[in-house]
Amino acid sequence: MPTKPKKSFYWGFTMVLLSAVCFSMKAIFIKLIYRAAPVDAITVLALRMLFALPFYVLTALVLWRQEGNQQLSGRQWLTIGILGVLGYYLSGILDFMGLQYITAGMERLILFLYPTFALLMSAMFFGKRITTIQWQALLLAYIGIVIAFVGDIGHLNTGAHLVLGCLLVAGCAVAYAFYMVGGAEIILQVGAMKFTAYALIFSTLGVFTHYLLQYGFQPRHFSSYTISMSVCLAVISTVLPTFLLSAGMKYVGAGNAAIIGIVGPVATILLAMFFLQESVSWPQLLGTVLVLAGVWLIGKKKTATERS
Repeated sequence: MPTKPKKSFYWGFTMVLLSAVCFSMKAIFIKLIYRAAPVDAITVLALRMLFALPFYVLTALVLWRQEGNQQLSGRQWLTIGILGVLGYYLSGILDFMGLQYITAGMERLILFLYPTFALLMSAMFFGKRITTIQWQALLLAYIGIVIAFVGDIGHLNTGAHLVLGCLLVAGCAVAYAFYMVGGAEIILQVGAMKFTAYALIFSTLGVFTHYLLQYGFQPRHFSSYTISMSVCLAVISTVLPTFLLSAGMKYVGAGNAAIIGIVGPVATILLAMFFLQESVSWPQLLGTVLVLAGVWLIGKKKTATERS
């Protein structure tokens, strides 16, 4: 019979795994919306945040009303606000724009590079040393992206659009890496759940401001299909994985969570083949394996650091 710590690890493993699969479905929902209606990136992002916002507001209120709740300083509010806009509004709009030009599988693969960007940022801004294994991991990951990119050019014959889409999604990954690196210290001060809820609220303000500047207050009408897919995007691929990841990391740690999350790109490729009929070439598969191997090495190194 498993001991209590083992049971806790299994629960944590399951939650992080489900979180990765739910996150991986995001690109599928976005692509399905793009196929069904002539909407742009900021519209889809605004619909996503509109339906996700009530969950985060409710979470923020529950945390605020908890006994012993620590009041945030002005500097903490400013930091969370900046990181929220950077990590969810800026990264979100770049990601949604990029998905207009590249496949869901390629998008998830590029996004999965964010741990490598975070590693480089930690070295640049905080002086953290990059080990030989980590350099090898970075090399593997970036070689994998190049191979997958070349495979997409030959397979899809969409060179100019492919380059633009990849650059936009890479910008998303860089913005999210800034969010993760910058949020590491503030999370220790206020807690992961509170940080996430507040950051999402601030990012929603950024998204709505962008939308209103572009379209104003004039009502727009969307099909029931677009609305239903947007609700799925908000609940299944935004709210649910956020809470699952936060809960699961308590039991398995950040390093193990990064390793478990490797299932994400694979899940996206499989889901895209089933729901979007996206085909996969051998270069794409080889590139995917190399990227996953690189991220796995980085996650393994983090896990070893956590245990030491």
